[in-house]
Amino acid sequence: MTEGGDKEFNTGCELLDTAIPKDRQTIRSVQCSNIFKSEAGQKKIRTVVTQGIAGIGKTMYIQKCICDWASGDSNQEFDFVYVFPFRELNLLKKEISLLELVWQYYPHLEQCDAILSSESVKCLFVFDGIDESRCQFDFYKCPPFQDERKATSIDVLLTNIIRGNLLPAATIWITSRFSATCQIPVNLINRITEIQGFDDKEREEYFRKRFKNKVLAEKIVTHIKSHTNLYHMCYVPSFCWVLASVFEQTLVRDDNEYIPRTLAEIYTKFLIVLLTFQNQKYDDQRRWTDFSLLESNRDSILNLARLAFENLNKNNVIFHERDLRKFNIDMSKPSVCTGVCKDIFIENSFHGSVYSFAHLTLQEYFAALHVFASYQNRKRNVLKKNSHFTMTCVAGKPTLFDVFKTGLHKAILNRNGQFDIFVRFLLGAGAVYNQNLLNGLFFQSEDHSEVIQETTVYIKNLIRKNVSPERCINLFHCLNELNDNSLVEELKTSLNSGKLSKAALSPSQYSALAFMFQMSKGETEELNLRRHFLKEEGVIRMLPIAKHYARLVLKNCGLTRMCCEDLASILTTQHSSLRGLDLTLNQIEDEGLKLLSSGLTHPNCKLQKLELKYCSLTAGCCQYLTSSLCTNQSSLRKLELGRNKLGDDGVKLLLECCGLTAACCEDIAFILCSNRSSLREIDLTLNGLGDSGLEMLCAGLRSPNCKMEKLRLEFCNLTSVSCEHLASVLSGSHSNLQELDLGVNKLEDSGVKLLCAGLNNTNCKIHKLVLQKCALTSKGCEYVALAACTVYSKLTELDLSGNAMYDAAVEVLTVAMRDPGCKLKKVW
Repeated sequence: MTEGGDKEFNTGCELLDTAIPKDRQTIRSVQCSNIFKSEAGQKKIRTVVTQGIAGIGKTMYIQKCICDWASGDSNQEFDFVYVFPFRELNLLKKEISLLELVWQYYPHLEQCDAILSSESVKCLFVFDGIDESRCQFDFYKCPPFQDERKATSIDVLLTNIIRGNLLPAATIWITSRFSATCQIPVNLINRITEIQGFDDKEREEYFRKRFKNKVLAEKIVTHIKSHTNLYHMCYVPSFCWVLASVFEQTLVRDDNEYIPRTLAEIYTKFLIVLLTFQNQKYDDQRRWTDFSLLESNRDSILNLARLAFENLNKNNVIFHERDLRKFNIDMSKPSVCTGVCKDIFIENSFHGSVYSFAHLTLQEYFAALHVFASYQNRKRNVLKKNSHFTMTCVAGKPTLFDVFKTGLHKAILNRNGQFDIFVRFLLGAGAVYNQNLLNGLFFQSEDHSEVIQETTVYIKNLIRKNVSPERCINLFHCLNELNDNSLVEELKTSLNSGKLSKAALSPSQYSALAFMFQMSKGETEELNLRRHFLKEEGVIRMLPIAKHYARLVLKNCGLTRMCCEDLASILTTQHSSLRGLDLTLNQIEDEGLKLLSSGLTHPNCKLQKLELKYCSLTAGCCQYLTSSLCTNQSSLRKLELGRNKLGDDGVKLLLECCGLTAACCEDIAFILCSNRSSLREIDLTLNGLGDSGLEMLCAGLRSPNCKMEKLRLEFCNLTSVSCEHLASVLSGSHSNLQELDLGVNKLEDSGVKLLCAGLNNTNCKIHKLVLQKCALTSKGCEYVALAACTVYSKLTELDLSGNAMYDAAVEVLTVAMRDPGCKLKKVW
């Protein structure tokens, strides 16, 4: 599990990501034992949200953490842990009180009703799967509710628990798919974590532990690694389970059989494996073929497929027994199909049985199977709303190509990619291998080779049109399902011959290049598009895969502000791994940087290094950069702006509130020492420079080339140690400082005494000094007052507000201002 501060959530569909896996070294992991512990200086963590796609292991992770708690291994700060799965809470129809809810799940606590209200008892409430909830959450209109003994609707009860009106002292842990997390207002969440699934080592470890036969395990791992699209998807544990089931059958029992490699082939073979296994329970004497297995269970399988399709269209993933009965699926009757359902369903049965497919891709596969079988058996295109009214005449019947075309358009038009995997299954069902396996489900077999050829041509034409880069890459996956890789092979030939750098590529070739990178087995550390001499359009089409690399190099790619909005979109992507971006030698300009800054300020942005040398920037861009740097979410640590005409005003803006530390002060000092520096004013307020940082900065301030006149150092973690360094600067013969702001630093009387040594010097030009809230007493004020009275003093404005000034200090200042040599005019 990793920690992610994403407090703006993706409300779209989640996908089984077939792209390059994330580099775990760039992500901060968090152990279950630390998930509820706040860091030093942070407020107490009350509500934690753990996100992850379907089948990634959120529920399993919770169960593991609870087992560790029960065995005394972790989270021992909690006295009680209560777990409430949302799919079970959906079954509560009547109003219920908080106490009654707890008693229903934990009846042994009925005599201990004081536990919930006791401040000395620490409780953890776990709500698993808010994405499966049928509650109507409205955190803005729901009335406050604080009576734990009074009955109310489950919606009101849960809303007020999350708000903190009920169980304010308890800790809340909620799990969810990404798309449903947005139901909870961000101000009610203290920490967000994500279940990442298997990394490279863990996915291989899964297969080695799954099979006792080491030779078989190595054979399976080798085969999966040789097919990049399968290997990338193995970060999902449930997909590893599917692959293990399939390859155990094909690599052990059928040595000479074709080994599945596409997504549709894997899932079709998985269905056969499940049927074979279940059939052996009921009739292990008879030799069943794939055809006879499917034919004997045709109605049951197609009913299951229709259930999957109709609910996928409604975006519904949870089924009750009454839902299954509508499709003639009875889980209480033992049969081959019931056994298959039990294999692919997850069941919860606390208040009555609730089911869901073990992974969303299983539902998508069966939904696609329904669409294909509806055409094959009844010549209907169920993807069209009026499919029930299809004319019976030959001219009015849809063709399989019509079905494929409808599915493709359904996927392309969905911006969130909700039907990307579904359409791959649909097209794959028509491929030769799957047709041979699935024939038992159909009333008659047909040769679809011409339709497949027609569909591949149609997909290639779609790729050549102005389809969005993300959907275009999925079209290449669709071609892969149809065993057509001609576009990619053409591009590989161009790459190998060196023609790619000389020719102007078409949009389809750009997308083919992106797909090729996605399916490659290379390193994910850096994507350097400069090497391929891409134009701006090509770069934009490559961006969907850029999010999977740690660094993106776009140096001298002929980019303009046109690409910056797309770049910002990549930075805001929930699963972006980008930590470095090089845009050197591109005509980004101020307007382009303004667009890019919208991505830099987004909570999902993890960018740490941004290179913008020679990008035609002016001082106008600095206000956008400043707003990006000053946000709490900003992760930017290194910003290169060389060879741009920012000017003094631009640099001044950039240095305000940048989260700088001592490490940067040497670089600032170097700039001040430059004979080309014309910097007159610098504001370092709210940066943790500390005494060591200021010491380095003073080396620059003492330089004969330094022209600094105004220096603001409020909230910079300075102490009396810094005052000695500043005094030496004020005493220097080259000092030009006229205004010095040291407010809200713990200088104390001893520090001001040292500073006054500089103020008393003949070289000192300070006329405005701010010492607001510097932990001074009357003694410190006396030092300043005496310095202001010296004949060399040029001090006209003095701010001593917020210090412990008593009557004695006021009297000293009053006397000082009456002195003829004193130039003080304003004192606070």
